[in-house]
Amino acid sequence: MTPPSSFLLSIKKKEALFTRGLFFCLPIFTVTINKSLPLFLILLALSLTLTLGWKNTLSWRWNVPIVSLGLFLGWAGLSCVWSSQGLASLGAFLRLFALMGMGLYVWQICVLPDEKVRTRLLVCALWGLIPALAWFIFESATQGQMWALLKENTYEALVMYSAGSAALALFVWPLLSTLERFPKGRFVALACACVVALVLKLLYSHAAFYGFLLGVFVFGATLLLGKRFLYVMMGASLVIMLGAPQLTSRFLVPESVEEMLPKQSAKLSYLHRAYIWRYVTHRIYEKPCAGWGFDAARQDALKQGLLWGSQKYGYNAAYNEALPGCDGEALPLHPHNAPLQIWLELGAVGALLWAAFLASLLWTVARAPLSRWGMASAASSFAVAFFIGGTSYGAWQSWWIAALFLAAIFLRMGASPGKTAVSS
Repeated sequence: MTPPSSFLLSIKKKEALFTRGLFFCLPIFTVTINKSLPLFLILLALSLTLTLGWKNTLSWRWNVPIVSLGLFLGWAGLSCVWSSQGLASLGAFLRLFALMGMGLYVWQICVLPDEKVRTRLLVCALWGLIPALAWFIFESATQGQMWALLKENTYEALVMYSAGSAALALFVWPLLSTLERFPKGRFVALACACVVALVLKLLYSHAAFYGFLLGVFVFGATLLLGKRFLYVMMGASLVIMLGAPQLTSRFLVPESVEEMLPKQSAKLSYLHRAYIWRYVTHRIYEKPCAGWGFDAARQDALKQGLLWGSQKYGYNAAYNEALPGCDGEALPLHPHNAPLQIWLELGAVGALLWAAFLASLLWTVARAPLSRWGMASAASSFAVAFFIGGTSYGAWQSWWIAALFLAAIFLRMGASPGKTAVSS
C-alpha cells in the first residue's frame, strides 16, 4: 500500500506537470480560441491550489490597488439599482465579480512557489510562443486557411484573430521579461520582440500592432528614465480617464477625422468608431454623475440606429462589399473604448474610482523593488492594455478581463529585484 505522504507527493508532481502544460498551451490557445482564457484562469487556480496545498493558499495581502479595485466594483454593483434592466446588469456584474475574484486569487498565490519553479513555468509559456507565432505566420500567408477549415462561410478569416493578437501583444512583455534571468537573455528578448512586431503587422488588428509599438516606446523610455517616466504615465492616464468625454467631443470630431485619415491604410472602423464615440459622449452628458448603470451599453435604452455618410469610405475592403451611406449602429454591444464605457455606465464617480485604481497600479510598480528591466516590462504591459482597451473591445468582456489578470500574474511571477541567471 502506498504511504499517504508518497501518494500526496505523486499528486503534487502530476499537478506540477499539468501546470507546466497549461503555461505551454496558453499562447497557442490565446491565438486560436481566445474565449478559453477564463477557463485557463480557473484551471490555473485549481492546479496551483492542488500543487501548493489548500492551507498554503489561504493567506491574503491587502494593498492599495486591491482596495481601489474593490471600491470600484462596489460602485459598479450599486449602479445596477438604477440600470434600466437591473436584473441583466446584476447578472453581468456577478459574472465579472466572480471572474475578478478568481483572477485576484491566482494573483495572490502565484508567488508562493519558489523562484526557480516560477521561472520554469514562465519558460514553458515562452516555448509556447513558438507554435503560436508559427500559427499566425501560416494563417497570414494563407489568408486564414486553418480558420476556414474550422469555420464555414467566414467573411474575413484574419479578422477572427484580432482578439488573439491583442492578448498576445499583452502577454509578450511579462513573458519576455523572464529572459532577463538568463545569460544573454536580454538580446534574445529583443530579437523575439522584433519577431512579434513583424507577425502582428501581418495580421488584421491594427490595435494590437500599434499597441505593441506603444509598448516598445514605453519600454525604452522606462529603461532610460526609470520611475520618473511611470509618474508621467500616471498623469497621462489620469488626464485621459477623467477627461475622456471632453477630449473626445473636442478632438475626435468624425468629420475632421475623416479628412485626416489616409484612405489606403485606414479601415472603415476608424471612422465608424469616431461616430460611436461622439454618440456615447452625448449620452454621457445626459447622466454625467452616476451613469446609466453597469453594462447599460448592451441594453435597449442606449440603442439607436445611425446613418452616416462618407464619400471617402464608401467601400469596406475588409468585408468585401460596398457600404452606400455607411449604415451602422450608433452604439453596438459596447463603445470600443473603456474610458468612455466607464463614464457612460458608471458616471464621474466610476471614472474617478477607476482612475484611482490605474494610478495605484503605476504607483505600486514605481515603488516596488524591481529591476529596471522588470519595471519597463510592467509599464509596457500597462500601456498596451490601456491603448487596446481604449480603442477596441468591451471593458467587461470575459476573455479580456482574464487576459489582463493573466498578464498581471505573469508579471508578478517574473518580478525580480535584480539580475539573476537561472540554469535551464
